Amino acid sequence: VLNKRTREALIIDVAVPRDRSVADRELEKIQKYQELRREVTRVWNLRKATVIPVVLGALGGVTNRLEGYLSSITGRITVPQLQKSVLYNSTNILRMVLDM
Repeated sequence: VLNKRTREALIIDVAVPRDRSVADRELEKIQKYQELRREVTRVWNLRKATVIPVVLGALGGVTNRLEGYLSSITGRITVPQLQKSVLYNSTNILRMVLDM
């Protein structure tokens, strides 16, 4: 997401891993996109670029940092809304698999 007026960018990456690996995946996302963040800042002559990992476990597990990341994104996205969506979709996948 690019804000041309303030010359700032948000690099948002969403992942839904197993609940046990939520914290590991969040750290992995931050580290993975640091080079891209630096390159985007340099090439587009930005003041700042920020990596925002949105990682929720398949059963709704989150880290304590998710709410802070979501507050950085424009809009009113809440953790319970995301958890509800993830649980709904996980349930649908499970139903499809069990109905085979």
